[in-house]
Amino acid sequence: MSALPTTRAERELLVLREVAGAVNASLDLPRVLLRVLEAMRDAFDFQHSLVLLPVDAPTDRGVMLEVRASLGFEREGIGARVAPGEGPVGVVAKRRKLLRMTGVQTQRRYVESTTGAQTVPMPGLEKPTSLLVVPMLANDELVGVLSVESEVALAFEPEDERLLTTVANLAAAAIRNARLYHELVETHRTGERFVPHEFVRFLDKQSLRELARGERVQREMTVMFSDLRAFTSLVENLDPHATFELLNRYFASMVPPIQAHRGFVDKFIGDAIMALFDDRHADGAVQAALAELAALAEMNARDAARPPLAMGIGLHRGPLMLGVVGSDERLSCTVYGDSVNLASRVESLTRLYGARLLVTGAVVDALAEREAYALRCVDVVRVKGKQESVAIWEPLVSLPETERATRAPDAALTEARAPYLRGDFAAARVAFDLLAQRFPEDPVVALLSGRTRGFLQSPPRDWDGAYRLDHK
Repeated sequence: MSALPTTRAERELLVLREVAGAVNASLDLPRVLLRVLEAMRDAFDFQHSLVLLPVDAPTDRGVMLEVRASLGFEREGIGARVAPGEGPVGVVAKRRKLLRMTGVQTQRRYVESTTGAQTVPMPGLEKPTSLLVVPMLANDELVGVLSVESEVALAFEPEDERLLTTVANLAAAAIRNARLYHELVETHRTGERFVPHEFVRFLDKQSLRELARGERVQREMTVMFSDLRAFTSLVENLDPHATFELLNRYFASMVPPIQAHRGFVDKFIGDAIMALFDDRHADGAVQAALAELAALAEMNARDAARPPLAMGIGLHRGPLMLGVVGSDERLSCTVYGDSVNLASRVESLTRLYGARLLVTGAVVDALAEREAYALRCVDVVRVKGKQESVAIWEPLVSLPETERATRAPDAALTEARAPYLRGDFAAARVAFDLLAQRFPEDPVVALLSGRTRGFLQSPPRDWDGAYRLDHK
């Protein structure tokens, strides 16, 4: 910095200009506080100074203070705390009045010798001689305490009181502004924890505040539904607190794989998760599902004392609507459409086919690396209420290697299903019986074999190869 101004008035003006500039230039609170202390040091040679801010809500006794900025000390004292009424700083915080002291050590020795009580030293110099402590006020609210101290007797002039009071109030405004700003940022971050920021982006908005009821956009996306199996029976002996703890550990393990593969969680439904993937290809969604299964296996290994959790995951890709629904008082960002409903139905089919992960033909068609997932087509179904049939595929890489070896690969299963698809159920029974001898533990082979035997007794009408699901 250039040479000090020659008159006190010039130096005061310099300090106020520096402090005002720091206040207006940044909302970075530590930087603002340190710049305030540096400005006073540069203009008036105040070598030792502290700013303390409240760390707790006010009580009847006052507020607990903590050193947040420090200048000129061997040990900076950042984090040191002063209780209400303790020492000069605590007294100023409690009374909200300036305090100027000289002969500090003499007064301390006198108090200790006459009362027998040890006085509380403030953070900073070990043996200060002069102190000037000022409350930092904003609209009568105490937002901190500014303290300047020296080992020189009579170091501070009466004019310093006026200057430090002005500086303290300027700094108080900066602290309050920074606090309000950070509260606003935290509120926005909190809002994003309830409403994914992807919704804001899809609706071409800059923030949650701009969302309005009825706004919507159509996109083609991959929808994921994952659900815990038999969770109700698993937690029936747990109290509500333990159930919530288990669910939160589960969700905490499941969400990172979704985010790592460019997906986002739309909502939690009980113990189920609905997530969306906006990629051009569906590989990210499949890889996220595989990562979820791996994360669940790790979670089970860590919590070996409880019964292991099991889950099913269903994926479908198609058009859907994203938008804002609700009333004037309460809004919700959501997605809706047949693609969402079908993804949920596919997840429920994992129980029927004994699978961990099932995907539709639309997902398979959108894969960039189809060969990487050891896919097999397990069935063609027509869900309740729909006329269009849907191919259901199982990525065998979703299974542990020991289980994968017990499953019929796609070529063998396709060959056995050929007479079944064309309605030749007698030939299909023979084909499935032969396949069952090779893969006796394959739940899909067992399911299709049993269904074929039923069709021999009661043939379906208007058979076109798609099995009609009469339940949701």
